[in-house]
Amino acid sequence: EAMLRRIAEATGIHVVMGTGYYVCSTHPEAMKSMTEEQIAEEMIKEITVGAEGTDIKAGVIGEIGISEVYLRKLFAKHLCKTPKQYVLDLRLQRAKELLTESNLKMTDIAEICGFSSVYHFCRAFKDRTGQTPTQYASANKIYNI
Repeated sequence: EAMLRRIAEATGIHVVMGTGYYVCSTHPEAMKSMTEEQIAEEMIKEITVGAEGTDIKAGVIGEIGISEVYLRKLFAKHLCKTPKQYVLDLRLQRAKELLTESNLKMTDIAEICGFSSVYHFCRAFKDRTGQTPTQYASANKIYNI
């Protein structure tokens, strides 16, 4: 993963990393002795904290070798939410940071945080926080002097 960072920095290209394991023939040797619980914890750590001691956070890719139902169960057990809810929470947390620490336009914040439109962003934000993004920014803005 450190190599991924060097490649991204050297080329200016965003590198996308996924977490998970596909078929047995591609599993690392250490995985043979891991329980499902340990595998789940490793995947969640790669998503939430970063992979292999870096701060590079992985995404969940389509083919990870487990069913969608099982992935949902793992998220529910370890994070008390679905993968979709988890990703939305990450996007909204980033939006809160941008709303309070930057002077970006709402359209830019929505795009940076991965929302398909400003409408979708504003609706999701208000559903989760009870405030519009503008209200939140007004109440929490950090002004650099």
